[in-house]
Order: sequence, then C-alpha cells, then structure tokens
Amino acid sequence: MKKGISVLLIAFLSLSLTGCGLIPSLYSMTDEEEDQIVSYASKVVSKYNTLQGDGITRVYSSDYEKEEDKTEETTDDIAEEEPTSQGETDVVEDTTKYVTLDAALEQPGISFSYQGLNVSSSYVEGDYLSLTPDKGYDYLIMQFQLTNTNAEETMIDILSKHPSFTVTVDGATVAKNEQTILLMDLATYQSTIEAGGTANAVLLFQVPTGSASSESSVALQVKVGGADYDISL
Repeated sequence: MKKGISVLLIAFLSLSLTGCGLIPSLYSMTDEEEDQIVSYASKVVSKYNTLQGDGITRVYSSDYEKEEDKTEETTDDIAEEEPTSQGETDVVEDTTKYVTLDAALEQPGISFSYQGLNVSSSYVEGDYLSLTPDKGYDYLIMQFQLTNTNAEETMIDILSKHPSFTVTVDGATVAKNEQTILLMDLATYQSTIEAGGTANAVLLFQVPTGSASSESSVALQVKVGGADYDISL
C-alpha cells in the first residue's frame, strides 16, 4: 500500500516539478527519498483533513438515533393515515327479522301452521267463487291452519294490519300475494274462532306456468307495519 502511494506522489511531483523546469523528467529516487515524500504527504493530508479523527465510515450515535426516530414517526404516520379494510367497507344493516308467522301477525293466542302448497290453473272457494290467473300463469296456493289456543272464543283481525306477502319459489321466482275477496284469504282474514277451534286460510300467488310444482321449495316474507320479516314455515 505504501509503495503504491509513493509511486503516485512521485508521479505527481515529477510532473509538477518538470512543468516548472526544476528537475529532469526522469528522476530516480532512493528509498529514503520516497519515505520522506510519503511522510510529508501524510502530514499535509492530516493538516487539512479536519475529520481525520472520525475516520471514513464513522457514524455519530446521535445522528443514528435521529434517523431511527424519523423512521418510527414515518411508520406511525402511515399507520394512522392508512384506513382499515373495515372502514373502507360500507356496511348495510340487515333489517330483516326472522320470526314465526304467529309473531309477525300478532294475534294473541292464535297459532299459524303451514300445511303445504299446490299449483293450479284456477282456485275455487265453496260453490260460489272461482278465480282464474292471467294467461301464461298458474296459481301457487299456500295453505295454513289457524288454531285458537285461548280458553275462549277469539276474534282474529289480520285485515286491519294490511300485511303484504311475498313468495320465493326454488330460489328464483318471486311473486306478491293476490288481493282477493276470499273469506279464506290469510292477508284479509277477519273472523272468530271458538276456544280450541281451528280454521283454514290460503295465500294465492300468480307464477309463470311451469315455474312451480307441489314439490317446490318456497320461502315466505311478509311486511307488516313497515317491518320486513322472513317467515319460518
């Protein structure tokens, strides 16, 4: 290493001095002379190098701590500014209530039980009323039994609640209940049942012909007083 520095200094001094005409361009130096030049050059470098005591790679501990503080602050800022996935997602509240028909229609002491369904091109009540759906449609008829569990005769008044029913058939077909003048229409039922007695009621829905059968899976919803309910059948 020392030898290499000596050669560079010699070359520099040789060129400088040659340019001034003080020494020949080809001057052969002894080892002693080289040592003197190296020693002199080292002293010059030490004099003008104000950071000689620091060395080349020295890092002040205070500067290092400041860098760490800056990094921590940057990380904290990112953590505070970055929104969470929960904050980014608009949460829509599900207001649907899953209840029995008893709870949705609120007829004290009256129990409602689903009896099944059938599909027909018409509906007949007694000997006096016959209904026919629109062309290309059939009636999906849901049947219910009402039971009075009270110890006395009870008046049932579903008509005053103005319920609106919706049926979903096999997860695809959706229909609203027909508004009829049937005495047995569950949506407009209004009659008395004796203590321990039962009565029958129906809901009629128009569905496209061929879209439903007696084996279809159905789901029933009802809206009463502004609240939506999914009914457990």
